[in-house]
Amino acid sequence: MIHASRPLAASAIVLAASAVAATILLIPGLRPFFAFFYWIHVAIIALGIWAMWRSRKLRTTWLEALRIFWSTLPRWVLALSNPVLLLLLPAATSGAFSLGALPDGTPVHRRSWYESDGKFWVRENNLPPRELASAEFEVLQLQHSQVFASAWVLFSYLILLQWHYVGRREGQAQHAA
Repeated sequence: MIHASRPLAASAIVLAASAVAATILLIPGLRPFFAFFYWIHVAIIALGIWAMWRSRKLRTTWLEALRIFWSTLPRWVLALSNPVLLLLLPAATSGAFSLGALPDGTPVHRRSWYESDGKFWVRENNLPPRELASAEFEVLQLQHSQVFASAWVLFSYLILLQWHYVGRREGQAQHAA
């Protein structure tokens, strides 16, 4: 069995890459490089499933697991939560999670946008597409990317916490045996 320190290190690398991806979105000249970070999505899913599988093998009740988690939580993990929160701020404050409203005041519950023949289009609430200016299209693309980058940062941090917990619990089980 692979010791939990290896996936913990992999989770730290994924968190660092997520932070870089979120930071790239803040610098207009570097935004085209964001596409090179889509591998993070797969890495988060794989590390998360693996962490859940390893956690399930640890025999404890939910309350006992929570007690152990909080009692073994090192200060560096708590200190790391501050930069994580700072990286989540741009998406939270940009309106990226809000779809807004149509000109008649109806809330938008579905939005898609695309480029066709050099023109930019948006379709909201299954209404006919309307043309967008290039700048509006770029804002939609940026907001979409910010949501992904924020989710990557948040979930990679949570997976790092999960692997820390798994490592501590497996270490305790080995010492008890």
